[in-house]
Amino acid sequence: MRVAAIRLDGGADPTRNRQALVEAIAAAAATGAEVVIGPEYANGFRFEGPDPSLAEALDGPTVRALQAAGAAADVLVLTGFLATSDEPGKALGCALALPPGRPAVVTGKLHLFDALGGQESRSLVRPVLERPSTVAFRGLTWGSLICFDLRFPEVARRLVDAGADALVVPAAWVDGPGKARQWSTLLAARAIENLAYVAGVALAGPGLMDQSLAFDPTGAPCPGRVADGLVLWEFDPAAPAAARRRNPALELRRFTVTARP
Repeated sequence: MRVAAIRLDGGADPTRNRQALVEAIAAAAATGAEVVIGPEYANGFRFEGPDPSLAEALDGPTVRALQAAGAAADVLVLTGFLATSDEPGKALGCALALPPGRPAVVTGKLHLFDALGGQESRSLVRPVLERPSTVAFRGLTWGSLICFDLRFPEVARRLVDAGADALVVPAAWVDGPGKARQWSTLLAARAIENLAYVAGVALAGPGLMDQSLAFDPTGAPCPGRVADGLVLWEFDPAAPAAARRRNPALELRRFTVTARP
């Protein structure tokens, strides 16, 4: 299975972003990709931080355009998104899974980036903790965690407990000392401990880490081929089950993930 990551320059023009995403989906499908992944805040972002004025409804023009593009190309689209919320002055940071011909699946960002100088809780709502959602598509079951969630291994483990064997991480990963090492190390760790594919797709732009990486269920880097603003990887749908047979670590663990009061 070919998986494509979109390289998207973050910006505050939703029309431009929407068009770039739609064109990238078509370009990815033309390479033979079956799954196309976008970064966090793909529909709108200001480099000072998430801006609720850029949020769009989940039935708005960007989601409709992405659903249409994914259906036309017969691909699964997974991307970060800034959605409207019921809380005045705040938006919902989330990930969308858009399987062709099926309803959208929305995953909220559980851990807001109130660290290292950031304060996302000023502009984002903290979603209710619900059973994680996954999407089965062509031999793999996909789940999403979003940027800062990557630093919390229980988020990935809950998704795996819900059936996921491929995890995507849309991110707007801020650059800085040691951040590239942290990004690659955490992505690999989530793959190793969960015996799952993990793909991190980062938003590009000033002050952001423009680096998309994928790791297989053993934690080995997936070789990436760059083509027309895309990074292309090859995933084997049989690999997670094979890795879990060789190393039954998920069955041997003695702890479960529970919500903190």
